[in-house]
This record gives sequence, structure tokens and C-alpha cells, in this order.
Amino acid sequence: MGFFHNNHCRNVICALSMVLLVSTVAFFSLTGGAFAQEKLVSDKESLPFFRHHAGIGLSFAGGTPTLGGNGAMFSALYAYSISPMLDIETSLNYMGRTNGGEQDMRFSNAWIGDATLMFRLFDASDRFRIGAGASFMQHSFAGGSSSSTDQNGVVTRTPMQIYDSGSLGVHLKFEYLIPLSQKLDIGFRGQIHAFSTPFSGTTYMPGSLGGSAGIGFIVRGNW
Repeated sequence: MGFFHNNHCRNVICALSMVLLVSTVAFFSLTGGAFAQEKLVSDKESLPFFRHHAGIGLSFAGGTPTLGGNGAMFSALYAYSISPMLDIETSLNYMGRTNGGEQDMRFSNAWIGDATLMFRLFDASDRFRIGAGASFMQHSFAGGSSSSTDQNGVVTRTPMQIYDSGSLGVHLKFEYLIPLSQKLDIGFRGQIHAFSTPFSGTTYMPGSLGGSAGIGFIVRGNW
């Protein structure tokens, strides 16, 4: 028989061809994978990494009655990056509201301090971040002033009542950052606060809980 008619030789040639084909595919796969991984690492290393961040923000927040209802919340923040994935952030938020007329003026304001861990879920280049932490709220309320006139024309004015209290709480934050430049970001942020009953001072709504939920934006500088 001829060489190509020998079954044993034909099987050997098929086996060698298969090994050569598999080896070639594996080589190009490994080479391509290594190149892609090297490019991904290079892209990540090219991302600027800044340790310090500071910014201001404005949001619309819906608050419980202890916070005076709905209104604007102003925020200022500072954050320190422990790693590209994790920041420690401190922020100070203010909500204030005035309502009522000259005869029955009411004023409510709240200063809320937050300590937050902000982190990315999957990758250092992710724009979406979430955060959670502890809060302290200093809340003040003034109201109840009124006046009345009797039949003799004597005006009686009820003095304004002032309440001041402090509460501890927790919060959640959700943020999507858009870089305007390497050192300036704009972010869209939602945040939820929940507070216990006051542990100090007096409140005009004894036993009530406090909280707010809001959405807005921040402008943040990096260095």
C-alpha cells in the first residue's frame, strides 16, 4: 500500500494537524488576551488619581414635619481618597424654612453633619458610587407667636416658643460623577437621612422621628 493509504499513518497525520491547529489557536488567544489585559492595565494607570476633593451642592429635599417640610438643602463636602475605589467623606448640610404671616411666624432649620464611606462597586473608572454612614442633626424650631385683641382694644401677644434638639441618624447616598476636566467633576446625587428621636434638648413634636430624602447636584474639585 502507498503511504497515504496506510490507516495508521493517516491517523498520525490527522492527530499532528489537530495539535498544530489547537496550538496555533491557543497561541493567538493567549497573545490577544495578554495584549487586552496590558491595554486595560495601561488605561487604568492612565486615569488620574487625586487624594483630596472638596465641593458644594444644592438639592431639593422632602423632609418630615420636624424639618419643616419640603425645601432646598445646601451642602458642602470634603473627601479623602483612601484608594481609587474608596473615599471617606464629611459633609455639612443645611435646610431652612420660614412660613406663616406676621401674626404667626414659624421658622425651622436643621444642620446635618454626615460621615460617609463612598465606594465604587466594580471598577476604579466607574462613575456610579454609593455611600453609607452616620449623621448628626441639630434642629431648631421657633413658632407659636400670636396676638389677640379683646373688646376693650387691649392687644395680648403670646410669646414665641423656641425649641432646640439634637438627634443621631444614618444615611444613604447615590451618586453619578461626570468629569468636566481632570480636576473638576459635576455629580448628580440622591441622599436619604433618617434620625432617631432627639437625645438632647426639647422638640415641639415629642417622640417623633426625623428624616429627609432629596436629589440634586454637586460640583467637586480634585487635587
